[in-house]
Amino acid sequence: MDAVLACLARDKGEARMVGWSDGASGAYLDERSESMAEQTPRLQVRDFKGVSIIEFADRRILDEMCILEIQEEMEKLIETKAGGNLVLSFKSVEHLSSAALGMLITLKNKVEERKGKLKLSDINPQIFEVFKITRLNKMFDIHPTIDQARASF
Repeated sequence: MDAVLACLARDKGEARMVGWSDGASGAYLDERSESMAEQTPRLQVRDFKGVSIIEFADRRILDEMCILEIQEEMEKLIETKAGGNLVLSFKSVEHLSSAALGMLITLKNKVEERKGKLKLSDINPQIFEVFKITRLNKMFDIHPTIDQARASF
């Protein structure tokens, strides 16, 4: 069984968590320092001939904090790219939670509200099966590669 150890600090009479350790590996995150999202973006973005190519930096998009950070980064990008065309590449993604699927639906709607288009690419076969089972493959425009998605605009 994996153990999670929390470090609490007292601040003006209130206890609050300031860090955690998984106990097994000895890894420790101190939340008083810069958050991991500030140190390393969850998305890698580049523009190519009017299309924003977005790649996930994480292989596993499972926990709620990761999903929220990705959503925040995407929303900032959508705001700056009003009417923009976006390709979201899953090239490096090995695992995706159902909560992440919900986030994708929300992001698609936000892009379309701003008269843009969101296309997905490079989804591995196991994750694509989830898209098929949930019928999200009908909702999203999915392409085998970034180049094919970009060319479809």
